[in-house]
Amino acid sequence: ELASNERYTRASANMVTAYSLGSIDQCSDIGSPGIYCGVNYKVPEVVARFAGQLAKDEKLLIHAFINNPKLPVSTKCASDIKTFYCNVFYPKCSITNKTITYNLQNCATLGTSCPKAIRDGVHKIGSCSILPSGTYRANQCVKPITTGTNICPTPNPKAKVPQWLSHEDQFNDNAAHNLKEAMIKGNATSACMAKMINFICSSQSFCSPDGKTLLTTGTQSKCNAALNCLPPQLKLAISKYMACGPFPNAKTAKNYTVPADIVLVSGALVTTSLLNTGGSLKI
Repeated sequence: ELASNERYTRASANMVTAYSLGSIDQCSDIGSPGIYCGVNYKVPEVVARFAGQLAKDEKLLIHAFINNPKLPVSTKCASDIKTFYCNVFYPKCSITNKTITYNLQNCATLGTSCPKAIRDGVHKIGSCSILPSGTYRANQCVKPITTGTNICPTPNPKAKVPQWLSHEDQFNDNAAHNLKEAMIKGNATSACMAKMINFICSSQSFCSPDGKTLLTTGTQSKCNAALNCLPPQLKLAISKYMACGPFPNAKTAKNYTVPADIVLVSGALVTTSLLNTGGSLKI
């Protein structure tokens, strides 16, 4: 088993400190954060951990699409978008916690009842080719299904993630791209942009060496440092979509020393020149 602070020695491998996000196959109720989406079932523990922020994100995202006065939408369009994103945000655990299911069979036809601009925007955020669908084993770790990153470095070749999260690094890269554009508009300095992108890319969760624990190198202090670097108005805007509280506290959370090459993105070295070109730096 993976013991706290146990050192996994591996020839020529650098070691990094990672923090626990809970057991890979643990599921929990989320209570009030699930009311908007009607979630009355258990979700993976890491989803429950971030449920408070997810509840804010889903409302902001969905409302941005369906409450644009320049692009009025039908009741069906609004319902379709809400149902879709609720299913993306809250996969369902089986009664035994052995499987996790996404109900996204209609991804390709999502938005057909909506104006084209909204339909294109929805699919830009999450391409159907990378969105999860169907049922996955809760305790199975696999390589991420990266099809090509633009901002974040390519995942380490030895890194593994829970099967039901195999799409997450691609989503994070999309988020980093959108965040970069927002920071440019918000007049963030190049140094602050790099700090924020580094955090977004390198805080992604990954499997422990024994495949039993979900780990991250992201912490509350790293998150706060990235946010506090931004201009006040930009910080306020991004804080609506990004909460630092759910990340592990580096001083109190259970931590592990693991080889850097099993971390999904270890120390994402995003440079100023990289941000200017929009390319990805492989490490």
